[in-house]
This record gives sequence, structure tokens and C-alpha cells, in this order.
Amino acid sequence: MTMTRIAQVLSGLLAAFLAFASLSTIFDPASLARVGIGSVEDFGITALRTLGAPVLMMSVMSAIALRTQNWRYLVPVAIYALINAVIRIGGLAMDGVHTSTIRGLVLAVVVFLVAEVALQLFRRAEKQASAAE
Repeated sequence: MTMTRIAQVLSGLLAAFLAFASLSTIFDPASLARVGIGSVEDFGITALRTLGAPVLMMSVMSAIALRTQNWRYLVPVAIYALINAVIRIGGLAMDGVHTSTIRGLVLAVVVFLVAEVALQLFRRAEKQASAAE
């Protein structure tokens, strides 16, 4: 398997996972309650639904990267996941340990790592292609 193909597979996995996560958050916010994230009032449900928007954007960006083989589309995905992980680490320090925070931290780190590996593989393939010319 070439670097480009591996990066495309990783981008496709990211796109599918993030699309599933965002659509379940948007259309079934109660699903978040099963993992320890809940709303306090009716407006909280809308707030939970809006969490799906940036995740859906990351899914679209991953799908565009898959299609175009352009690493630049994965940069926002990696940055969002990294910032999410850093904020969750801050939450651990300020709010204490909670299972949903740990679960979210692990998920954010995994998304960041997959996006970063795919990004680097696309970059290497691009450099090799330009060096071969």
C-alpha cells in the first residue's frame, strides 16, 4: 500500500466516524447522555446539537482530503482535535476526574493522531511526487 492510499484510508475512517458522531449528536442528543454528557434544560439540548456542527465540518474536511489527496484539508481537523484535548486536560485539572472527560480526552487524542498521521503521509507523498518531476 502506498502512503497516499494509507492516508486516504485514514481520512475515510475519520470522515465516517466524525459524520456518525456529528449526526447522532444533532439528531439524537440523548445519545450523549449515555456517555455522561447531559443537558440541564431544554436549551441545553440545542447546545448539544450545535456540538455536532464542528464535528460535521471535520467530517466534510476529511472527506475532501480523501478525495483530493490534499493534506491541507486535514489541518483544521488536527487543530480542532488538539484544542479539544488541551481543553479536556484543563478540565481534568480544574474540575477533577470524570469518566466522560477521560473518554472525551482519549477520543480527541485518537482523532488528532489519526488526522496527523494521514496529514503527514499526504505531505510525504506530495513531496515525493514533486521530487520525481
